[in-house]
Amino acid sequence: YDPERAKRLLAEAGHGPGNPFKFTMTINNSDPAHIEVAQALKSQFAKIGAEMDIQVVDYATWNRAFVVQRKIQITLQNTLSSRNVNTNAHTVHSKSELDYYNVGDPKLDALFDSWRSNLDPRKQLEASHRIQRYILENAYYGTVAGFPFLQATRADVKGFKYLNKLMNDFGEVWLDR
Repeated sequence: YDPERAKRLLAEAGHGPGNPFKFTMTINNSDPAHIEVAQALKSQFAKIGAEMDIQVVDYATWNRAFVVQRKIQITLQNTLSSRNVNTNAHTVHSKSELDYYNVGDPKLDALFDSWRSNLDPRKQLEASHRIQRYILENAYYGTVAGFPFLQATRADVKGFKYLNKLMNDFGEVWLDR
C-alpha cells in the first residue's frame, strides 16, 4: 500500500487533479458485502485522486457482461474461493475456454501446465506458490478476501466427497444405520 507511489504513477500516465483517472466498478447484487467492499475501495481510490463509479446490476447481467461480453472494467466476485490455485486457473489460463481476465501470458500458462503435469503433492504445492506469487506480482487477480464454504455431514453419512463447492456428488454416499 503506497498512495504516494500510486499518485506518481497516475501522474506519469497523464492523470492528476485536472484530469482524474475515472473508471466504473460493476458489481452484482448477489451479496450485500459487494456494496460495502466497493464503497471502501472507492474511498481508497479517491485518496490517490482516482474516481471510481459503482454500478450495481443483477447477477445475470453481471455474468453476461463479465464472462461473455468481457466489458467490465473492474469487479468483485465471490465465486472463486478455493483450496488450490488450479481451481481458479480458468480465470487466467489462456488455454481455458473461459479465461475471464484475458491475461494471455505465456509464462503464466507454462506455470499452470507445469502444476498440472506434476503428480508429486509437494512439487504441486511449490508450483502453486510460484503461480500465486506471479499472479500477485503482475496484479492479474487481486484477492481482497475469501468467502468460506463449509460442508458437513453426520457420522453415519459415508462416501461423501468434499469437492470444494464446485458441485455435490452423492453417487457413492450411503447411510451407515
